[in-house]
Amino acid sequence: MNYDNSRKKKYWIAGSLLIIVSIIGIVYYVFSKDNKKQSQKREKEQKSVDIQQLKTQLNSVKNELSKSNTSQKSQLEDKLTEIENKVKNLSSLDKPNIKKLEEEIKEIKEKLEENKPDKDKPKKNPKSKDNPPPTSSLTKYICTKINDNTYKYRFTVDNNNQNCRGYDEVSFGNFLGLLKDPNYGGLDKDFFQKAFQGALKDANSKFPAYFWKCPPVSQKALDKPFEFVVIKSKSLEDISQDYYSFVPYLTQPNVKKLSATSFPNNRNPSDAILVIPTLRPASGKKYDYKNISQFTKSAPEEQQQALWKLVAEKLSEELSKDNAPRWLNTHGLGVYYFHVRIDESNRYYSNYKEYEKWE
Repeated sequence: MNYDNSRKKKYWIAGSLLIIVSIIGIVYYVFSKDNKKQSQKREKEQKSVDIQQLKTQLNSVKNELSKSNTSQKSQLEDKLTEIENKVKNLSSLDKPNIKKLEEEIKEIKEKLEENKPDKDKPKKNPKSKDNPPPTSSLTKYICTKINDNTYKYRFTVDNNNQNCRGYDEVSFGNFLGLLKDPNYGGLDKDFFQKAFQGALKDANSKFPAYFWKCPPVSQKALDKPFEFVVIKSKSLEDISQDYYSFVPYLTQPNVKKLSATSFPNNRNPSDAILVIPTLRPASGKKYDYKNISQFTKSAPEEQQQALWKLVAEKLSEELSKDNAPRWLNTHGLGVYYFHVRIDESNRYYSNYKEYEKWE
């Protein structure tokens, strides 16, 4: 009898526990579902606010366009570029509103072009095999805020050099040519070097540490505009320099006299080329090259130029092998020593979707 009572008691406890667990599961499901709905609702409301703000900004540009004179058009172009980048980062779920915004942006761009004097209208980069560069003596960078953690940089060249008007965008082909060849076409290498280094220093002023990423490019797409984003990284800020994994490449006899060197990554098969600065022991100084911001901050100017020249040479070599895209970027959370990556895939692009896909 006692055994039966004990068994009944166990069954009763087990049944009660099962009921309690089921109730908890139901409550959790209902709560999660409701919480998800609330989250989606808030997200939708925020997107609505973002879209409304962009509409307001576009209307402001329209009003300024109707009032402004020719000398103010470049400021409006920069504002319009910033709005356009924000529109690109809106969720694709809101396609109708995004399409309307894109149409408005296109309309304003056309008006800007119509209102420019002929001498100020930019000439397009020619889409030829060799991608010949435009002629100029002035290059500048333009920084656009994407969000609190991301900034985009692009580069322009003044074809007319008249009050800084008539700007064309520097193409990927121009970018590679300027870094590789001091006598490249009509573009002034010194001006571009200053603009490129200026952009990286500007990024340093915004974030203590960041990821550096370019859009994908192929041999047949060298006429596309060159640009990059910097994405804030707390993880890269907190690390200490550790080049142990790169020691075999840094200590080779022929490398010690160089400012930078390159090698395939250690995957089998290799799917990336890495470019790194050397330790420069002959200088007698110890430099902290733990990430791109520290390299830009502390490396001698000639070493920085040598590294980026090697990056351009290696990317050109990779692109010449086939018409497959390459992703030029930095990551740096595997080995704590600055290295530029030339990847065959978008391996480290999950934090910036716009550059992740190749189209």
